[in-house]
Amino acid sequence: HRVDRRQRQMCIRDSAGGFAGAVSRTATAPFDRLKIYLITSQSAKTSSSSSGAARSNLGALSQSLSMIYREGGLRGFWLGNGLNCMKIIPESAIKFFTYECMKRLFAKYVDGVTDSRDVSGMSRFISGGIGGITSQLLSTLLKRSRRVSCLACRILVTFCLLYTSDAADDLLCVD
Repeated sequence: HRVDRRQRQMCIRDSAGGFAGAVSRTATAPFDRLKIYLITSQSAKTSSSSSGAARSNLGALSQSLSMIYREGGLRGFWLGNGLNCMKIIPESAIKFFTYECMKRLFAKYVDGVTDSRDVSGMSRFISGGIGGITSQLLSTLLKRSRRVSCLACRILVTFCLLYTSDAADDLLCVD
């Protein structure tokens, strides 16, 4: 069935985008944890008039690393990563979805090619920019909303209906 196949493809692609976002967030989690610790800890404050400011900054860095390890062990570097992943998964999925849709539009209406993999570099660049803007806009709206889960469900249903409706086929260049 045509709709089922498209829904599966969309689900797989968007899930892959969300999973990629979670993997990248997990890979950089220790750096984020260190950054937050340095910002919030008193040991990160150094005097700017000191000539040994670089040494002092390295000392603060090593103190912070050892403190994070002492407080939580190796797992302490990934403290709060689950919440970060919950935030990044829908954001990445929206970004990948929008990127693919824009690539299809550019393929058909700008580059005049049938396969979205053959679009020009500029079309890819603009599609990526639109994907990033869209995901940031929607994720900011979701953060500001008091009814996040309800709004997220409505947006997801709207995307799915738009993507699977026959009226949207030309817009999204779906086979």
